[in-house]
Amino acid sequence: VLFMPRISFQTEKDLEDLVFKMLSNCDERISSIVPPYKHVTRQMNMDSYGIADIVTFSGCVNADGDIEFVAATVIELKNTEITKEALFQALRYKTFLLKHVNLIDEVSIVLIGTSINKSSEIVFAENLGDVTLITFDMDENGIKFKHEHGYERVNVSEKIIDSIDMQLRELIKNV
Repeated sequence: VLFMPRISFQTEKDLEDLVFKMLSNCDERISSIVPPYKHVTRQMNMDSYGIADIVTFSGCVNADGDIEFVAATVIELKNTEITKEALFQALRYKTFLLKHVNLIDEVSIVLIGTSINKSSEIVFAENLGDVTLITFDMDENGIKFKHEHGYERVNVSEKIIDSIDMQLRELIKNV
């Protein structure tokens, strides 16, 4: 068996160029794992909050032509492991969009990187409800994306769970 070296991007901008092109062309490899969108932009300047790699938008217009709902997705790209710092960076952009752009009603986050440390706290980001973790790999056939989810701590004590369950039942009954 021949050893096949991992193919990666020279820079994060190279990764951004490819992902932006794929999103712009509605490439199934990426469009199937991010929230639905109609418009895509890159390097969105959010003043003191920073510059977002990619942001997608979708919206609904009523019969009168008034905008009823706008959703955005902040896509933060890393040519390295996805870390909690990347999550906080994306949360800054989300905060900017919700706080300062009046048309936006909802913002989700997609973090894309080469890997995640499955024993780090980042694996719990999906429990926020609007955060998606995606890893990618490259080979001679191109880029492949994988939705990372379903992680939890192992070795959780049934005794602890039973104790919490019992305490909670008592608290609720005594209200």
